Amino acid sequence: MNGNLHRGEITLTIESPGFNTFSDTFTIHKRELIFYPVSLDIGDFIGVVDIKAPPQIDVRKSSISTTIRFD
Repeated sequence: MNGNLHRGEITLTIESPGFNTFSDTFTIHKRELIFYPVSLDIGDFIGVVDIKAPPQIDVRKSSISTTIRFD
């Protein structure tokens, strides 16, 4: 990031959908080089898992037939 940051207390906040918000406050001094690696934690996931059993009959390949025998 290029640009001038003001000296003094800085609050850094990073937000991204699906992740927990990161926020930290620190002080920048005159002529200070800052390397500040950040990792965002994955946020809460709320979802539905729908598990369906495979059909007993494959309608694409199945047929119905009846055999009647007369003796």
